[in-house]
Amino acid sequence: MRLHPLTPYTGKTITSLQELERTLEKIRQASGIAWDLEETQKGIFCIGAPIFLPQERILGAVAIGGPLFLLEENKIDFYIEEVRTTAQWFTEQCKGASFFEGR
Repeated sequence: MRLHPLTPYTGKTITSLQELERTLEKIRQASGIAWDLEETQKGIFCIGAPIFLPQERILGAVAIGGPLFLLEENKIDFYIEEVRTTAQWFTEQCKGASFFEGR
C-alpha cells in the first residue's frame, strides 16, 4: 500500500490506509457485507460478500451494483440477504469440491 497510493476516483473514495483498515475491520465485525456507495464512480452503488474456500481462504465474491437512483431503500435488507445467501451457497459448494482440496 505504501508503494501504491490509494487513488481517489470520487470525493467518497477511501484514500488513507488507516481509513481503509477501519472500514475492513467494520466489515469483518459486522456481517461480512461490503458496500461501495459512490466510492469508485459517482452515482453507482455495490453490495458484496466473499466466497470462502476451506480453511477460510477467500476464492472471490458475489456482488450486485447499479445506479444509486435505482437503489430502493425499502429493499436494501433484501439485497443484502440475497448477496449473503448467494455467497454462502457458493461457499458450501466449494467445501465439497475435490478441486479445492489441498489448495
